[in-house]
Amino acid sequence: MKYPRYRVATCDGFPIPEGAARRRNYHTERGLSATVCDTLNLWREVKTYRSEDRVWRNGHFTTRGRDGAERDAADHAAHLNAMHSRALHTERVRGYRAELGDRG
Repeated sequence: MKYPRYRVATCDGFPIPEGAARRRNYHTERGLSATVCDTLNLWREVKTYRSEDRVWRNGHFTTRGRDGAERDAADHAAHLNAMHSRALHTERVRGYRAELGDRG
């Protein structure tokens, strides 16, 4: 496998305000969306981590943050790649054992 199956794609920018926030002068900091993609299935989106998301960390709710979004997406992609690697290894072992069984 030359490249990992699950990879992270990022997109940053300003969120589009909704409702009352649109009518007043709405200013926020740039946000980041880190998306775990399945490259084997035409870069299908698996899960998106946003910097604005509220998460439970260290005993209280806080926003995920830009670094947290990238870190969580990278961790998720690494977990999925490890599962995929184990599945490929199992298939190789089964094929090898089947080949040995045909010879004997």
